[in-house]
Amino acid sequence: MRGVTIIRTGIVLGGFLLALLLVSLGTILFLDRPNEEAYRLALDFLKKKRSLIKNKQYIAVVDYTKPSFVRRLCVYDTENNTVTKHLVSHAKRSGHIYATDFSNEISSEKSSKGFFLTGAVYQGKHGRSLRLKGLEKGINDNALVRGIVIHGADYVSWESILANRGRLGSSLGCPAVSMKSVDEVIDKLKGGSLVYVHTEK
Repeated sequence: MRGVTIIRTGIVLGGFLLALLLVSLGTILFLDRPNEEAYRLALDFLKKKRSLIKNKQYIAVVDYTKPSFVRRLCVYDTENNTVTKHLVSHAKRSGHIYATDFSNEISSEKSSKGFFLTGAVYQGKHGRSLRLKGLEKGINDNALVRGIVIHGADYVSWESILANRGRLGSSLGCPAVSMKSVDEVIDKLKGGSLVYVHTEK
């Protein structure tokens, strides 16, 4: 009887763990979906500032309402109606798994929010990088002075998430992407694309 009880306990425990795994996987898949509301906000901004935005084919949305262990950077191809998703970091003083605190201040080591325009591509200390110009006074207009750019980083990877127990590595303010994604992201967004950093507040 004892052996049967142990087997039954093992079956119940195994079923519970399997259910927990499926729920966790379902949650990740749900969070990994593009945020259509954030994309609509970006499209509305593009329509209002159409003359300002030179590269209208691609729009990037960084969704900081999501945790860092999902692909929260979406690059939309407005001509072909496709989207690619990428891991993206937030700043180390903006939060742990979620980015919750944002700043426009120099040396704040926090992420900035709002609407940006991509600028020059250059070769910096992080390799190939793309400058971001903040379009909202008092919200992100210090981005160029702060050196807020899109660049690649080794700490943006699935391995980093595992090593940090579910948290992506963090930057000093830049929305950094993986070394595997950086060229693709920059090649699409260079030339004056709109980048929208979406937040809860």
